[in-house]
Parts: sequence; C-alpha cells; structure tokens
Amino acid sequence: MMALDSTDNSELVARLEEAALNGLPALQTEFYDGWIVRMSEGYSRRANCVVPLYESTTPLQEKLVHCEAAYARASQPCLFKIFPACQPENLDETLAQLQYSKDAETLVQTMRLEARSAGSSAISLYEDATDEWLETWIRLSGRNQHAEILRTLLNAIPTPSAYVVARTHGKPIGCARAVVSGSIMGIFDLMVDPEHRGQGFGRGLLEARLNWGFEQGARLAYLQVMANNEPALALQRKYGFSESYRYWYRVQPSSDLEDGNC
Repeated sequence: MMALDSTDNSELVARLEEAALNGLPALQTEFYDGWIVRMSEGYSRRANCVVPLYESTTPLQEKLVHCEAAYARASQPCLFKIFPACQPENLDETLAQLQYSKDAETLVQTMRLEARSAGSSAISLYEDATDEWLETWIRLSGRNQHAEILRTLLNAIPTPSAYVVARTHGKPIGCARAVVSGSIMGIFDLMVDPEHRGQGFGRGLLEARLNWGFEQGARLAYLQVMANNEPALALQRKYGFSESYRYWYRVQPSSDLEDGNC
C-alpha cells in the first residue's frame, strides 16, 4: 500500500478517485477496458459519468463511440470526469476538440487526520441514512425528486459510513455524511440551514466526521468542493485542508444537465 506521504501524486490521485467511487456508488456500473461507466438516472455528475481511471488497449475513438451510445440509450448526456491521472493522457484534449464543454471545476482538498477533542452535543452521528437525515438533506438541498435515488445509492455503499445531523432546540438544521475506504475518508453533503449559518454548526458537522474517521482508522480526509464556493473553501482552509488536485467534467455537445453535486 502506498504511504500517505508518498511523493507519487498520480498514485494518490488514483486512490482518492477509487475512494470517491465507494463514496457514491451508481445505480448502474459498466467496467469497460479500464474505464468505469456510471449511470444513476441523472442524480449527481459523479454518479453519471465515465471515470477513465485505468489504462486500456482499445482505440480511443472506439471507446468514445461506445460510451456515447451507452448514455444515449439511457437518454442522458455523455459526461467524462477529467483528473490528473485519467487515461489516456490526451483524453481532455481530444474531448475539447470534439466540442465537449468543460463544466463544474472542482477542488479535491485533503488533510491528515489526527486525534481530536470530543464534538458538540448538538451533533448526532448515525451509521445509516436515517429518515431524519434524508428528510434534512431533502429540505436543505431542495432536491426532493432525487430522494429515493439517493437512498438507494447510500444503501449500496460498501464501506463504513457516518450520517451526521446538527440540531438546535431539537430541530434538525444541518446534515453531512462521511465514508471510509481503508485509510482514506471522504466527506460529503455538508449543508446548514441558511438561517443558522455562521453559528458554528458547519464546524460541528465537520469536526464530528473528522473524529469518527480517525476512530475508524482513516488517516487522510478528502472532500470535493466547487472551485467557486469560497465560503466552503475558507472553512476548509481553517481546518488545514489544502488542494491536492482539481477535476472537471467534459459534457457532450447539445446536452442539458441539471446542476447538482460535483
């Protein structure tokens, strides 16, 4: 296993991308000559894209035709996730030449995990996605149409997970989740009711997951944040997160994609 302080960044990127696949499975997954083709009825770019993670032998043009046809059958646009270790190295350039647009540039932020002090009593942590957690996610995200898809995807996560709820006066006003894959923990879906932002609830949700991840044996935490989300980036920098790499999507021409999770 690669040490977390290894200078081989390409191997770390690959490990983080594998962890991200565990952090949000897809409804349908095809393994195609080193590429991972994921579909989830349009919920989240991450669960509806080609992840070109491993080396392959099939000619690139043939693979592009295969993927475009697969998404066309599902009545979805063809998306490719582009990151430093993606294969082949000229994929992004090729897609740009084919008029695939660049979308949703995202930072992958990482930090080392250490033992921390106990979290706030206003934060509750569960091992499963409870109805309360999902209802809080629906209310804060405004994405009721995707609730059942999300529930299905979360139930399919193969590794330890934590679902965190923040409350004030007994009312849920924030939520978040985390997934551990070996020595790496991913942090997702941190949301706080607009009326209660700036009051420390986001910090409490983050601390609860950092504590839990360390107890689960994780020693590196990562999260994914849109490049233009400065409030989230500021909070993450305060806790010691720093940019490891960026990824973005290439979107098939003449396709409309609902805004959603990076």
